[in-house]
Amino acid sequence: MANSLDSCRQSLVTHKLLPAPSAPRQLTLAEAHPAQHLAGFRELGLPHGFNFHRDEKVFPRAIQSPKFGGAATASFTGFNRQGFPGDISEDVQRLGSVDTILVKDSNAASKPAALRAGLHKDCSDSYVVIVGGDDPVAVRSACLAAEKIGYKTVQLLESNLIQSIAADFPGLNFASQKSQPSLVICCPKSAEYSSEHVLTRLLSDSPAGVLVDFSEESVPAKVVSDNPGWKLVGKKELSATRACLLFSAWTRRRVPEVVMREVA
Repeated sequence: MANSLDSCRQSLVTHKLLPAPSAPRQLTLAEAHPAQHLAGFRELGLPHGFNFHRDEKVFPRAIQSPKFGGAATASFTGFNRQGFPGDISEDVQRLGSVDTILVKDSNAASKPAALRAGLHKDCSDSYVVIVGGDDPVAVRSACLAAEKIGYKTVQLLESNLIQSIAADFPGLNFASQKSQPSLVICCPKSAEYSSEHVLTRLLSDSPAGVLVDFSEESVPAKVVSDNPGWKLVGKKELSATRACLLFSAWTRRRVPEVVMREVA
């Protein structure tokens, strides 16, 4: 139980069953996402609303409403590409899970976020390490993002999904061992990998790079602090970036990222 509580304290959000937030004004997961988008609507003077729903019966009714403007889904909810009354993107077909629903298609892409993180050089001769996690959607998402940025070579560590994923990404070379990565992605649900020596070895092999941390563990931040050439992109920045991309896709308007960061 102590480990679970420690994990919650390190998280951006608290849990509704905890007696008190672990930080001032900390939100539950059900509160955080609506709060971000509602802040964006207020900033731009838009009359839109945003709600968090767990009842699967709500979705079919909502999507048929003339006021429906879009939706975001979590991979663990079990939503898949079956039964949606519209076109399914190629990315969804490769991931096997619906993440975002738009009334019309959008050109939002991984490139802008990659540029802000410092991945602005030609990545074709470098490689990315995807660490831990046996959640197929999370690992596939990491592979897809790496491919869109321009990487050609991927190494999966501590994951049993190589065989099933490699076939869906023929443009990527799945290497067994490489040196000097420029990008390391730590997937969620990957506590096994979090031994400090694994990340220390990866980062010390290369003088500079970006570590993207979805794991909500404390180890990545500590290791990056010991390797000054590396930059950490943590859960708070990822949450704000995703919220901005969704907001832009739904409204065709851009909201200052600082607004989303303040809420997260």
